[in-house]
Amino acid sequence: MRALRLTGWALATALAVSGCGLTDARDAALAEARVKPLDMADSLRPGLVGMPDYPATGWGNSAPAATTSATVQARLQQIGLQAAELGPALTVRTEPDGTSLGIPTLDFCAANYPSEALRSARDQRAAYDKHGSFAGISSEVVLYQSDAAAQQALHEVTAARIACPVDKPVKTFDGHTIVFAFHPAPGPSNTPLLPADARLIIHTTMKVDGQPQTAFLVYQVQGRVLAALYAVDTTGKPMAQSALDPLYGLAGDMANRLRTIAPTF
Repeated sequence: MRALRLTGWALATALAVSGCGLTDARDAALAEARVKPLDMADSLRPGLVGMPDYPATGWGNSAPAATTSATVQARLQQIGLQAAELGPALTVRTEPDGTSLGIPTLDFCAANYPSEALRSARDQRAAYDKHGSFAGISSEVVLYQSDAAAQQALHEVTAARIACPVDKPVKTFDGHTIVFAFHPAPGPSNTPLLPADARLIIHTTMKVDGQPQTAFLVYQVQGRVLAALYAVDTTGKPMAQSALDPLYGLAGDMANRLRTIAPTF
């Protein structure tokens, strides 16, 4: 995940104008955030913490940028965030470096992610307002070399979440300090997410060098494809249910497209 900086509307404003909204009955807290326990491979060394836009990939190296066909890239775009889901006030576009494999996908908590070298293609798209300011919502869809590689990526980020320190200042290798807190993420009962063992949901507040940030991250894997939805703001407060509901709607839409498109790779 290459974090994008908020320079304009806050996320709550973006969601308010997007037309997204769900009013279905909710399951108990964490019902949609629950993940199947996973064993951590001996090769993983999670627990170090980095800046949200930390450009490295733990102790591993990113695979070099690869040339992919326009057809592959178009299918990845079809799975990711769509402008029609957000309403006329926002536009969605692939980032200038959104197809480069030189940009990390998994950098949560600055863990080690060997799966970064197993990526074949990626597409990161973000929503912008009419002034060209980032609206706090983006998606990243990644094609891996195999089904097993995509599952490995999910296992790695899950292990990183489990091991991530809570409420404890941690110095990064380059001298920054970040503190994580994690929060429940209840969702509508009929959100069509992928099964619990094929997804990871993170609702976190952070202080990065004392500056507040909030993030809601949804990772889902189908076949060789990992699709992630990222929502960020600078409040440093847990997201209200009125913000979580439409984000679950977006994640559910991406899950439906994953089910349809991922088998075509």
